[in-house]
Amino acid sequence: MKTIVEFLQSLIVPAPIAPEVIRAKAHELWKAQGGGHINPDANWQAAIEQLQLAEKLSRRNFFLELIRPIIASMSTGATIFGGSILFLNFSQGENRLITELFTRSIEQLGNQTETIRIGGIYALERIANDSPRDGWTIMEVLSSFVRGKQDLKGQDIANLSAIRTDA
Repeated sequence: MKTIVEFLQSLIVPAPIAPEVIRAKAHELWKAQGGGHINPDANWQAAIEQLQLAEKLSRRNFFLELIRPIIASMSTGATIFGGSILFLNFSQGENRLITELFTRSIEQLGNQTETIRIGGIYALERIANDSPRDGWTIMEVLSSFVRGKQDLKGQDIANLSAIRTDA
């Protein structure tokens, strides 16, 4: 049984061409030249050269066919790897953006101007719609905001239904 190295060497080093193959090619060349009195050694040498060239081309085509799927699989692997890196970058960038928007919206809630606070509320709503995992946190922030804006000291519990909840 051949080892891998011996197999690869056998692919690189051409095998000797059998004399009967050379003779058949020389005869073919002799016929192509019209037969007659042509130097048989010249036909013999030309046959060897043509057969060696054909063998060389055959080996080259074999190597190309051998390498083509390897290159294709490597390029597929590189594409998958690049796509996964791109996806990770995108998701990290998206998380960063949501965190920035969340922080700015919270700052807007603490502003003294009512229109800026309302803008903060709408921004938090947008974040909650775009990022469901942050929805509960946003609801708690808004609940805390509403509770903090209401002055309940000294009010009767029966009158709590009069508290505005559409802030």
